[in-house]
Amino acid sequence: MDVQMELAKDHGKRNKWLACLFLLIGFCATGIATWREKIQIDDERSSQFNLRADEARHGIEQQVNAYADVLWGLRAQFVTQPELSRPAYRQAIESLNLEQRLPGIQAAGFTRTVASQALPQFEAAMLRDMAGNDAGYPPPAVSPVVESRDAFIVQYLEPISKNRGGAWFDQSTDPKMDAAIRQARDTGLWTTSGRVSLTTEPDNMKAIILFMPIYRGGAIPALLEERREKFAGAVFVAIRVDEMMRRVLGAGLLDELHIDIHQMDMVSGAPYQLDDNNFIFDSGKYQADSAGNAADGGRADRAIPAAAALQRTLMLNPGASSWQLNVSARPAFMRHSRDWLPALVAFAGIVASMMVFFVARMLDLARRASDARTRAAESSLREKEQQLAEITASIDEILWRFSFPDGKLVYVSRAVERVYGRSREDFYANPHLWLQCMHAADRGDMLALTENIAETRHKTLQYRITRPDGEVRWICLEAYFIAGATPGEARVDAIGTDVTQQHRLKESLRRSNLALRAIHDCETVIRNADNEHAMLQGICDVVVTAGYRMAWAGIVNGSGSIVPAGIAGEHQGYLACIQDSLAAGERDTLSTIGAALSARQPIVANRLGSDPRLARWRMEALRRGFVSKIALPLFNDRETIGIFNVYAIEQDAFDNEEVELLMGLAHGVTVAVQSLRHRSGCQKAEAALHLHHRAIEASHNGVVILQC
Repeated sequence: MDVQMELAKDHGKRNKWLACLFLLIGFCATGIATWREKIQIDDERSSQFNLRADEARHGIEQQVNAYADVLWGLRAQFVTQPELSRPAYRQAIESLNLEQRLPGIQAAGFTRTVASQALPQFEAAMLRDMAGNDAGYPPPAVSPVVESRDAFIVQYLEPISKNRGGAWFDQSTDPKMDAAIRQARDTGLWTTSGRVSLTTEPDNMKAIILFMPIYRGGAIPALLEERREKFAGAVFVAIRVDEMMRRVLGAGLLDELHIDIHQMDMVSGAPYQLDDNNFIFDSGKYQADSAGNAADGGRADRAIPAAAALQRTLMLNPGASSWQLNVSARPAFMRHSRDWLPALVAFAGIVASMMVFFVARMLDLARRASDARTRAAESSLREKEQQLAEITASIDEILWRFSFPDGKLVYVSRAVERVYGRSREDFYANPHLWLQCMHAADRGDMLALTENIAETRHKTLQYRITRPDGEVRWICLEAYFIAGATPGEARVDAIGTDVTQQHRLKESLRRSNLALRAIHDCETVIRNADNEHAMLQGICDVVVTAGYRMAWAGIVNGSGSIVPAGIAGEHQGYLACIQDSLAAGERDTLSTIGAALSARQPIVANRLGSDPRLARWRMEALRRGFVSKIALPLFNDRETIGIFNVYAIEQDAFDNEEVELLMGLAHGVTVAVQSLRHRSGCQKAEAALHLHHRAIEASHNGVVILQC
């Protein structure tokens, strides 16, 4: 008994130690799992934060670049027309439709540099310019007046209706505007002003201004002294910065992140500091504090202590300027993380060591969910990138700049990707790609333009291009020759417009008029015809005279074969090539004639070179210049009478409207054939009856006719 008790005691001790061992293993496994989960949550939180911060930076960068594209377009206007008038400038701004395409733009204008001693002459010139039509501008009076240095006067400002207070304003009196203009002048690049106050109606507002320098002669001088000497002014756009940021960042980012932006350029020789005087944007005014109250617009809201917050500093370089983005996480972002999971893992491990498997499974599911959220965030980012790319490429005209006389491409706008179907990088990599894309038949005109553009100074040319997918488009090019500052130095600025739709409409109208003229002339042939073969031949002649390459008509006889009844045009014996099929009674639905007769519907083949229905006769047709055709069945309710075929020398010659017109012609021909056949039948019946009566009268026997 004592031995058994000792054994039981030893067994109990072993079970106790074994239980403690399991508990210790459970604690260790739980501790390891808790530690791993905490690291993963921290990594996931940091990854999500970095992704959101990069998303904010990318969105701001793309939007600011979209505004900069407007400056390039305005600069091109002044380069091509150095003395651009006020009405022409207004028309250019209205054509850009900035309010719809790029919301947030308050104004677009032109600032002219005026020497301090020339201010009276400038005001007098503006009075003469606005005499009789002030276009909504107030009387020219430069304000404020600083006589110690040159002034930067706002000469053009659109829309003037809500920006009258900014007209004639001397931007050199505002330190931020003055520094931005001078920086643009000295670097030749576009710059930003930082946050400034605009005089607008009905209330003043805060904005940033983007400046693009303009130099006399158009080209950007190579030396600093030359840039300062030839500086004529700057085009600019004023952007409602708070509205722009709200649209770019969206409610989601503003709720999760605190973002403030500072201008880090030099003003008056002293660098900007991170303070209220040089900040561009602070998201604190659109966020709620930790108690749920809306911020009052101040910059003290940070939402979580700086020591505990996820923070990141990013740099942007819009043009020649430099912005610093300070991004930190807010409570809404922190609430998305799963801080409770390690505690749950620890509790489950203490309760039972077997929960380690469950925790591992949960970790796996958590990782999968994290990957899914990351993929969703990346997809959202790609979608926004696509939207921003569409905004920057929304200007339909293609802006080109070539050096002269070597013809090297210097600049091309993003619209080239939509029209030519090739990326801008392809054009920069291959300087002659723009000429290679041109239709071979039009290259001679372009080469002639490059040879005499220096004398004419301006040329307009329409030509075709071939996209990589084979589509042909028509382009209208306005080219301007700009002489350089030194002999032999020049450039060509051009604006290309896609006029394919207008060309197609013009061609469609021409073809419809051709069909209408043919139908009108065919009606005369139908009225004067006395037999169907002569009528069908006359109709073929009229159709070819109207402008088609070839036309032929065939009659379906009693055996089902097709007998040609009329042919006209440059056929060169084409019917002999298909005679066997016609004699056998063409009913193959894979051919145009067979399909038309079987379906009793017109069949159009607008591209014989690739249409499988013409495979057997393609080479013969193309050799005779046939590029497109239409097969029109002639039928009534009881039978199929024949077939009418029309051939053209161009692709896509038969559109829906022309098909409808030719169907009407085919219907008229069918009715005329029936009428002629009915008339012929009546004449034959009358002749037979006449012979019958003569036979009765000549008979010597009595004839009794009974009616039963």
